Parts: sequence; structure tokens; C-alpha cells
Amino acid sequence: MNKVTQLEAYNHYKNEYDIGSIYVWGFNDGTIITKDSIDKAYRDYHTNKYDRAYYDNKLKEGAGKNGADCSGAHYLLSGYDTTAQGYYSRCTKKGKIDTMPKDKLCLLFVYSGTSLRMVHTGAYLPFLGAFHMASSARNAVIEDLKNRGWTHWGYADFILDYDTYSFTEPAPGPEPPVPPYVKYTQTDFIRDVSKILKVDSVQEAFEKTITISKETNSRSALVTPLERYMKALEYYSGSIEADNGRTPIFGSGMEKAIKQYQKEIVKAKEKNQDGIVTRKQATWKKLLGLS
Repeated sequence: MNKVTQLEAYNHYKNEYDIGSIYVWGFNDGTIITKDSIDKAYRDYHTNKYDRAYYDNKLKEGAGKNGADCSGAHYLLSGYDTTAQGYYSRCTKKGKIDTMPKDKLCLLFVYSGTSLRMVHTGAYLPFLGAFHMASSARNAVIEDLKNRGWTHWGYADFILDYDTYSFTEPAPGPEPPVPPYVKYTQTDFIRDVSKILKVDSVQEAFEKTITISKETNSRSALVTPLERYMKALEYYSGSIEADNGRTPIFGSGMEKAIKQYQKEIVKAKEKNQDGIVTRKQATWKKLLGLS
């Protein structure tokens, strides 16, 4: 087992986020996504959910990048391979999330009453947020603690200075420029779509919607507000082409984002989680706040 300081752990998790680590089921941090590593993960960890197509898509998405799943994100720090429940069991101090000290780097956990165990893990970065390999759709994120439904915290057994080190909250300073998608709300989305479609009401906008997918209207001006909204919801991690003076393009990243939106927000049946924003159908209706 390794032993690191809280600050070393903080910098490690922040770097995982900064380099855009990709969520791959069965990967430990430090594993580069290649055909060989993907083939090995498929042989060792495939299930009905994580099938050959899943691993092939991960290779296409992240070839050459760092890969990890939620517990795998701790691997280079801990030096051992275990599950979310395994990490929780080894914590030297632990508790319900509302008792977590906000000045210590703690591991985070989600308890499932169905599975009767911890099923997800991440790390609280003091005064910054919760780092975790969120899902196959969202990859590495740092977000507000409230976003994931964390239930428990723990002092990692591989961190050595809990008794001697505490983080201090940084002094407030001028706010950095905020990219347009960060505070992009559904109201902003509806405004921009209505402007593009040259209508005055949401219902009129819905009536004038078009089908958008990788194959249909993939370079429509409507792709930009879709990208902004999916990015604000943290389903999309790609670039906003319009911010760099380029023509928008609805590619694989947006297709994946829309599939996740259809699954989690639209609550569409599995056959309708297709990544297609179909004209005058349920996904547009939800996007425009009409359902």
C-alpha cells in the first residue's frame, strides 16, 4: 500500500480531471486506452451491460487517453485494487455525508439499499467539489457535492496526514470569466432556439423543430444551444464550436449526451434512447419544457 499526503491526493485527482480521463469499466488509473488494454478489460470484466460494443466505443472515444472506473481512480494513490465497498471498509474513519469535515480530503461513497453495499466512490476536494469518474457518459467530473447523492465519507487508509494537515478556504478574489455554457439554463436554451427559429413562443418553436442527429442536420445552428445545454447538464464534454468561430457539428459526443438525456431526463424507453433529437417528438418537448 502507498502512503500519500492530502495535498498529493488533491493534485492527483485534479490532474485526472484536467487531462480528461475516460470512464472505462474495469480500468485502473494509469491505464492508457489502447486496443490491447481494451481487449483485456473486455476479457476480464465484460457483462451484458459492458459488452463488446461498449469497449469498442470506449476505444474510439478515448484512444491514447488515461482510463479508469470509479474505484480505479484511487489506484495510483492506494497501490491496491478493490471496489467502492472495499475502499469504504478500509477507511480509518467514516460516517454519514452530513458529518464530513469540509477541510479534509475524504473519499466519497454512495450506498445502495438494494445491493446493501457501496456502489460508487469519488473524492471530496476541499473547497472545490466532488471528483469522481461519474459514468461512461460523463467520464471525469468535478461538481457540487449535492449532484450525485453521496451518502457516506471516509478517511482513506492511504492518506497519512489527517491529524496534521487541514485545507484552508482560499480568500475570495475576482471571479474568472465564465464560459457561456456554465450557467446556461433551460430558459437560455429556449431563448436561443426561439431566436434561431424566429418564433415568439415555446409552442411555436416546438412546431418548427427539425430532426438533428449525426446523419441529419448535423451542422444546423440549433446544434450550438443543444451543445451548451448538454454541457451545462454535464452530459457533454466536447467543445462548443461556435465559441471558436467554427461551424457547429453534432458528432459522437453529442449523440452520446442526447442518449443520456433521453435515458435520465426524458425517461424514454430503451429503444428510443437513440441520440436523435427527432422533429416534434418527446426529446424536443422535454428540452423546451413542454412536458
